[in-house]
Amino acid sequence: MKLKYILSILMLFSFVFLFAQEEEKAKEEKPKTEENKRPERPPNKGQRPEGSRPGRGEMTVEKWKEMSERMPKIGKVSGKVIDKNSGKAVEYASIGLLLAMDSSIVNGTITDEKGIFSMEELPVGRFIVSVEFMGFDTYYSDKIMLNPRKSPEVDLGTIELEFGSEVLGEVVVSEKKPFMELELDKKVYNVADNITVSGGSATEVLEQIPSIEVDMEGSVSLRGSQNLSILIDGRPTAMAGGDPAAVLELIPAESIERVEVITNPSAKFDPEGMAGILNIILKKNKKIGLTGLVSASYTIVDEYSLSGTLGYKNKKINIYGSYTHRNSEREFSRENYRLNTLSDTTYSFDQTGKGARRRISHNFKTGLDFYPNSSSTIYTVASFGLQSSDDNSNNIYQYFDNNETRTHQGRVLEIEDESSKNKEFTLGYQKRFKNDWSHSLEVDLNYSDNYEEGDSRIENGLYGIADIDFNDPLDPLYFQEDVTDEERQNFQARIDYQRPFENKAKLELGYKSRLRLTNNIFDSSLDTLDNEFEFDEQIHAIYGTYAYPVTEKFTIKGGLRLEQAMTNSELLNTGETFDKKYFSWFPSLTLSQDMGKKGQVSLSYSRRINRPRTRQINPFVNYSDPLNFRKGNPDLNPEYTNAVELNYMKRWDKLTFSPSIYYRYTTDIINRYKTVDSEGVSTLSYVNLSNSQSYGIEFSAMYSPFKWWRIMPSVDLSHSILNTDNIAADLNNNNFRIGGRIMSNMTVWKNLDIQFFTFFRAPSNITQGKMKGMFFTTIGAKKKILKEKGTIGVNVRDPFGTGKFRFTTESDLFYQEGVRQREPYVLTFSFSYRFGKQERNKNRRGDRERGGMDGGMDDMMD
Repeated sequence: MKLKYILSILMLFSFVFLFAQEEEKAKEEKPKTEENKRPERPPNKGQRPEGSRPGRGEMTVEKWKEMSERMPKIGKVSGKVIDKNSGKAVEYASIGLLLAMDSSIVNGTITDEKGIFSMEELPVGRFIVSVEFMGFDTYYSDKIMLNPRKSPEVDLGTIELEFGSEVLGEVVVSEKKPFMELELDKKVYNVADNITVSGGSATEVLEQIPSIEVDMEGSVSLRGSQNLSILIDGRPTAMAGGDPAAVLELIPAESIERVEVITNPSAKFDPEGMAGILNIILKKNKKIGLTGLVSASYTIVDEYSLSGTLGYKNKKINIYGSYTHRNSEREFSRENYRLNTLSDTTYSFDQTGKGARRRISHNFKTGLDFYPNSSSTIYTVASFGLQSSDDNSNNIYQYFDNNETRTHQGRVLEIEDESSKNKEFTLGYQKRFKNDWSHSLEVDLNYSDNYEEGDSRIENGLYGIADIDFNDPLDPLYFQEDVTDEERQNFQARIDYQRPFENKAKLELGYKSRLRLTNNIFDSSLDTLDNEFEFDEQIHAIYGTYAYPVTEKFTIKGGLRLEQAMTNSELLNTGETFDKKYFSWFPSLTLSQDMGKKGQVSLSYSRRINRPRTRQINPFVNYSDPLNFRKGNPDLNPEYTNAVELNYMKRWDKLTFSPSIYYRYTTDIINRYKTVDSEGVSTLSYVNLSNSQSYGIEFSAMYSPFKWWRIMPSVDLSHSILNTDNIAADLNNNNFRIGGRIMSNMTVWKNLDIQFFTFFRAPSNITQGKMKGMFFTTIGAKKKILKEKGTIGVNVRDPFGTGKFRFTTESDLFYQEGVRQREPYVLTFSFSYRFGKQERNKNRRGDRERGGMDGGMDDMMD
């Protein structure tokens, strides 16, 4: 392993060195002539030429100050700032009022959520307005005159900001979107240029998002809770049966544009996901003409991916298609030591295990947007997927008596093969009124189907200590083979309407109906385990929200969602049926205050739900282990949580800082519960526990000491309390968690970026034990080539081999230590190339990007 680590580091730095040499060689072979010099960009209209000062009049500054003190301050300057490329409002842009004579700052403010700004009680005189926002060229207006008689108020209209670049010596720094954009209702992480996840999957992307953790099995948690909703382009997905961990492994990291984290959603959104919503937005074509992208990656652990997209867009249609293929294999290891102290005997065992998980996937997606006129869009999307996976593990047990003498050994072989296929179709219509997307109606229908089959085999045996090849078992081998077939179908219809009012208020109304059908068949070599279970669920919901600006700086937004749920399940083996109906209401409230230069603050409340899953309510008893039975509980009730969150955000020229404080109170906690009968046989099922409380604080920041260097640190602290008095008071649990991460992006050479990422987690309590602290690092580099149409990258994951999950558990009857680890020292190479005609669509600037929670089709998506 040490040799593998050393080779990985050497290859990484060799990569950086070789491309640095390439640039030096290019300079020597291609000296700057009149033909190949970089042309100096002329100043844009309204932009100050380099080296000049904005206007000097004959009046001196001293005279102006004397005059402004005598004259009444009745001037006003207002306007709106948007992104020229997307047409979206630019929130929190810094606005400066500069005295035209010497560029000194007279006043300033920031833009609101709609990009609007206003400065009042201004003195008379000649001024220039500057607009600055990280990643964009600074804008300077023409000179304006505030005169108490002729022009006391000046409206600058709509100001368009452009992404730009700055030349620093021999280093050209291309401005990119900041990794983190903090908004009061959500946080947006732009991961399209993330270097250290190249060749990886969505799992590696989420590992680097603040407040999110991914465990050994790929399960995702937000603020310490795995009860969250994961959406792809604003929708739940049918891929891999909807299993979040499997879905994330199927999505290439290079295909992701951004991740939206919504920790306290309004009543407009589906209430599932008690910790919040993660919305993964995939890359889309936004340019006129024919465009395409191909990419590939290879990892030294025999893993690779291929993907390609092709699109064509004009004034009337936008047609696109994509294909992705991933073939991944990751090895893992585990170690356990367990000491059993029973009433009549004491013994221990050591377990060592190794295994591998291989996943192969093929996913296809195609879509068509048709624009019959400038205010309407008809769209259709179809996707198809084929996935297969095989997991295998080999676990060796060494048994010791109370004198620590080895008595015998055991081996457990597990092999599991799964395959699935899924399809999904969407048909929808968008209508905007008066060419304004903030006043719109949208209707769509969605159908998805997923079929999954699996085959698992287990072989368990005990052997003598001298039988190193495991050829002569002491007892007959235990062998079991199971076959599972499951099909899930989902039907969904929705209507969303939103309308703004002249006083800047906004109304949102909507209806959604969802039908889910599930059929699960389980066949086993042990006939007593065969069962077939059907589950049907209907949910019908209406919602309404209303935002009202009480003052220019203070806004209230309230909402209410009403849902009627009906479930029907049947265990066909026994003919048992279980019906449940429940009505739920989900209010939401947000108060936001703009404090100008002091920042912005918001206070929000929402109510959310966690519904029981199919396996948790299936009442069939699994007798595969004669001493440990398992079954579901069809009488489970859903969990409800009430969440309150306080957010603050402050921006400086080089620093953005945003702390958050949150509190959650949850009732009817769905949790595993084990009982033991008089014969020593245990039964594991699910119950509703009394309640839980969790609260915490998060700190996120983004600091740019130089144009070519960005640092993004984050820390989160939380405490949770579980109350189990309705079942057993001795199961009550307290847990305190501390975690954080830091990411550093540097442009160290022309078109060459280097990124460092480090994650850490302090020790914490778990049920019946403790989880020890851990940290891991990822390093990567990326360089643009082929006239900046191509990109080549390299990264190494966990180069120090520290990413280990270590834990201890104990009770009156046992003590156990364990270690789990994914494969470290993983080196990945990646390549991508863009081609085709790429021109910005100037005729449909109003097009909305479907998939985002703040714009486009899925802005209104539940």
